[in-house]
Amino acid sequence: TEEAVAEETEEAAAEESTEEETVAEEEQTEEKVAEETEEAVAEETTTTPTVSNEELEAEAREEETLAEEAAQLEAEEAARLADEAAEAEEAAAAAEAEESRRVEAQAELDRLNEEAEAKQEEEAAEAEARRVEEAAEAEARRVEEAEAAEARRVEEAAEAEARRVEEAAEAEAQRVEEAEASTPEAEETSAGEVAAVAAAATAATAAAAVAVSEETEGVEETIQEDIAELSQDVKETIAQAEEVVAAEEASQEAAEARPLVLAVDDSPTIRKLLTMTLERQGFDVISAADGVEALTVLSEQLPDVILSDINMPRLNGYQLCKFVKKYDRTKDIPVIMLSGKDGVFDKMRGKMNGCNDYIVKPFESADLVSKVREYAGVTV
Repeated sequence: TEEAVAEETEEAAAEESTEEETVAEEEQTEEKVAEETEEAVAEETTTTPTVSNEELEAEAREEETLAEEAAQLEAEEAARLADEAAEAEEAAAAAEAEESRRVEAQAELDRLNEEAEAKQEEEAAEAEARRVEEAAEAEARRVEEAEAAEARRVEEAAEAEARRVEEAAEAEAQRVEEAEASTPEAEETSAGEVAAVAAAATAATAAAAVAVSEETEGVEETIQEDIAELSQDVKETIAQAEEVVAAEEASQEAAEARPLVLAVDDSPTIRKLLTMTLERQGFDVISAADGVEALTVLSEQLPDVILSDINMPRLNGYQLCKFVKKYDRTKDIPVIMLSGKDGVFDKMRGKMNGCNDYIVKPFESADLVSKVREYAGVTV
């Protein structure tokens, strides 16, 4: 071990001496180069320099080397610039692509927002439509229930009126029958009374003839006068009964001979015009200011023809026509609409509600009378 350490120590000392020698040689070489340089400089300063072919070639090679190095540097700079330009283009392309993606994402977001808003609006519209439809259905049900209630009321009133009229007719018929039956009874009673009086007169005459002839003549005259008075009373009673029956029959015939027209219009002027025009042509006219009044009239009596305006308060002409055509008691009564509109839609709506004809205001009196006569079944 000690030997190894000694050897290592010797080797280290030898290396140090070698390094010192190398340094000394380098110093000597540097001194020699410096001396030669000084000599060369001195020679250059003292003598005219001469350029040899070798030096020219060396300079040319040096210049060529410098040119190559410059070209290489330029090529490297150009490559660096090209790389930087390519990187810049790539960065710009990446930025443009990113911007394009951002724009597309924003467009997609806008589209989704628009679709969401459109969907919300559509749902709101559907909800509003459902609400309106439900409200319309509820209103239709309410109107239908009101119409049904009104129809029931009208029908009940009509039935009650029909019963009242029927009872009145039966009572009147019974009264007429009793009056007719009482006439022959009165005649028979009068005849019986006459016979009784005659018998009494005969007995009185016979008795008086036995007693006093003058008194007999006076009694006979009195009896004859009584008989004449009784006969006259019977004849007057019979004549009065016949006059009553004849008057009732004449009144009934006159009522049957004049058709009845119901004129429905909210204008008093139109109602008056219709009444005057039709009464002059042999019609009886009753009027109503709107559909509700018309239903009240229909519950009391049935006309042969109904003339109805369309636009009226409470119950318009279409609704009135619908009521009239809905019930068996009134469905056969012709309904003629009066309107200031001559549109196809208005006429079609009237037909759909059951009206029989359509007259446009202002109308000619001749056309009105002709239509009413046609539907009332009156021949000129």
